[in-house]
Amino acid sequence: QYGCDFIPAMPTNLYGPGDNFDLESAHVLPAMLRKFHAAKMRGDEAVTLWGTGAPRREFLHADDLADACLFLMRAYGGDEHVNVGTGEDLAIRSLAELVRDVVAPGLAIEWDATKPDGSPRKLLDVSRLHELGWRHKVDVADGIASTYRWFLGELEREVRGAGGHVRGMTAPAPESTSVPTPRCRRAGIRHDPNLKRLVSICDWLPPDFGAVGQYAGIEARRVAAEGAAVTLVGLSSAAGETKDEKIGQGRLRTVRV
Repeated sequence: QYGCDFIPAMPTNLYGPGDNFDLESAHVLPAMLRKFHAAKMRGDEAVTLWGTGAPRREFLHADDLADACLFLMRAYGGDEHVNVGTGEDLAIRSLAELVRDVVAPGLAIEWDATKPDGSPRKLLDVSRLHELGWRHKVDVADGIASTYRWFLGELEREVRGAGGHVRGMTAPAPESTSVPTPRCRRAGIRHDPNLKRLVSICDWLPPDFGAVGQYAGIEARRVAAEGAAVTLVGLSSAAGETKDEKIGQGRLRTVRV
């Protein structure tokens, strides 16, 4: 009709760099990654997830989708739609364990069975794509690991002012107008090897530390684990809060002023 060779490609659940990590609107995999990361930064011992973990889902890395689309443009000229996926699924419980092992090894997982599970199974029939000769390359475990490396790298770039950004990590505006606007106008990380002291300064830190604060927290925990006594200071609306933790061979003190 329009003189173009349109190919209707239908992807399964996607994940990877550039995903949405907003806990209110993110899909299951990036939401899990964000929850485990926030729990690690807070020093929690467990993460609570909805349901029983029994439903099964299929996941495709964004790089594989891009590769499949290029393949279809070169190798397919039919009128039928083509499902794009892996043809493999796993239980949400198994997915949670994979994410936990990448982001926060050793963290306990608790399931809230009072919350809904959703559909028991979602798995695409990708036989048409397989018959054409295409198969996915990124294993779920490897994809989660590379996505988390990207996630941490973007947080680091943001705190260094190098243009990093993680979608869904912007702090929401506070309800009270007396609370400072939730944005970080100035941030600095200073690490003195002699004093073994790391200080991060930011004019507002949301409950899970926000992008800048989360990167500072990662660095603080890394230094403390090496045996240092570390103090992490954040300018916050929750002034007066202090938390002391033992991290590896060292200690971490978080102060909000």
